[in-house]
Parts: sequence; structure tokens; C-alpha cells
Amino acid sequence: MASRASAEALAALREGRLAALLASASRRSPLYRRLLKARGTAQPRLQDMPIMRKAELMRCFDEWCTDPEVRLDALRRFIAEPANIGTPFLGRYIVWESSGSSGEPGVFVQDAKAMAVYDALEALRKPDLRPFQRLFDPWMMAERVVFVGAVGGHFASTVSIERLRLLNPVLSNSLSSVSFLQPIERLVAERQAHAPTVLTTYPSAAVLLAGESLAGRLKIEPKEILTGGETLSPAMRAFVQDAFGCPVVNSYGTSEFFRSPPNADTAICTSKAIGPSSSRSTATATPCRRGQPAPRPCSRTWPIIFSRSFATTSATVSRCKPARALADRHCRC
Repeated sequence: MASRASAEALAALREGRLAALLASASRRSPLYRRLLKARGTAQPRLQDMPIMRKAELMRCFDEWCTDPEVRLDALRRFIAEPANIGTPFLGRYIVWESSGSSGEPGVFVQDAKAMAVYDALEALRKPDLRPFQRLFDPWMMAERVVFVGAVGGHFASTVSIERLRLLNPVLSNSLSSVSFLQPIERLVAERQAHAPTVLTTYPSAAVLLAGESLAGRLKIEPKEILTGGETLSPAMRAFVQDAFGCPVVNSYGTSEFFRSPPNADTAICTSKAIGPSSSRSTATATPCRRGQPAPRPCSRTWPIIFSRSFATTSATVSRCKPARALADRHCRC
């Protein structure tokens, strides 16, 4: 397991994944093949890859993608239908979109291998707020998990929940979503009707619901609250914890790399993503600064290599720590 590997083993694993990604992209992506040919590079290295911005990649989407059957027009038609949320595009790709907080919405294509990695990271990095409960109910079958968010769009969180419901119909009774794009009275009523034991939402929505609880309008007793997608300040955490009387943990994810560990110092697992050094002659795992590019060795269908970060974050790349040792990470898309 990468989180427990030695520094040498982790470096070897990372370099092997990077080499495979570069080779695949240069062979299968018309965009990267053309760019590397123009640079006269036969054996691609990380420092040979051009810096790409999201607007550029979206304009060249069909040429960027390695599967000729995946075309942006077809993807946009697919995500325009709410009924398709969580279902595979072409029967084999999970698709989600970003809200465009950086000014340019993106469409993200995840192949089966990438989704397997994300599922593993989610399982390993989710903090054990109630370890004794998880010992007897590891799959949370006895929980009532309710997500409050923008449920009408193909966003990563919504797609992930609907995908789980489709993959395991047994979860349909214990996993549900509530839209926060409705009057607060209806939101409170729906949330109260679901009586969640696990509440998952954005920090700002958690604060809103905490206020409703303190005012006596929302009567629920969650056992844990999971937030993400925004900064959760110490004051916000204390307010939500006091209102509901349960632990609150915040994690962060991006549409292009999905979930990062909930840790203030660890942004990216170094076996999966790499921050280039300041020197053009080397590329190693070094501290990533705001807006610095990082390759993502997961999806071979949709390779992000040396691209400007889609979401602006301030973070540090370090060796991944065991899940139980992870504290909360505070950063913002």
C-alpha cells in the first residue's frame, strides 16, 4: 500500500506510473503526439510536456482524448440529461462536469481504472469517526446517509452518489440526495424526513443547517458530518459541532483528481500525482504552489499532464499518511 511504502518504493512506483502515462499519452492522444513531435521529443519526459490551460484543453478536447469514440458534443448532450447522472457514457466511462469556478467549466471523463483508484482512495482515506460502528458495519448499511448539494447537475459528488446507488441497489434505501437549490423551509423539511445519521454537504450549507437546528426548526441527530468542496474554518467547525453534537470532518477534492486526503499539509498522494520542481532539467515530487501544474497518472483516456491546475489551491505534496493520522485539510476551489 502506497501510504505505508518506503520513500524509495514510493518514488519507484510514482516514476513507473508517470512513465506509463507519458508513453500512453504520446502514443494515443493526437494532441500530445502533435505537441511532442513539434518539440522533437521521441522519448517524452515530464519536463518536455507543455503547460496546458483548461480553456486550451477544452478547445482541443476531441484531439486531447485518447478514445476516438469520445467526442465533446456527444458528452455535452449526455450531461444535459439529468437522467444520465451516474450512468456510464458509452457503457464504459463515468462523466462529470465542473461548475466553472475558475471561469471555464470542464467536462471530465474517467475510465474504469481511474474509478478503481478513486474508489480505493475514498475507502482508505475516509476518516473513521466511529471506528467501533464501522467494525460491525463496514459498508454503512445501517446508516442513513444524506447528501445536500446541487443534485440536478453532473457534478462529481452527485455523480458519485448516483453511481453507488446504481452499482448497489441495496444502498438505495440508505443513501439519498437533497437539493440545496430550494427554499430553506423545503430543505429543512426534506432533511428532517430523511433523519440522516451521516450528513454530507458543503461547509456553507452545514453552517446554514446548524443555524436552523439551533433555532429549533431542524430536528435531526446525525452521528457524523462530512463536508467538502469549500474551506471549513475552525469557527465554522465549532459552530456546526455545537449545533449537532457530533464530529465534523472536512476533505477536499477537485474534478480532475476527485478526492484528496483530508489533511492540512497533504494535498496529493505522491504515488498518484507529481509536482514539478523549479528546474526544467528535473521533475520530482516537490511542494506544489498556487497554480502550479501537476500530472495526474490515473485516467489514460483523458490524460492531464503538466496542465495548469483547474482549481486554484494552495497545498504541499508529501508522503501520504495513514488514514487515521489524517487531520482536516483547509483549501478552496
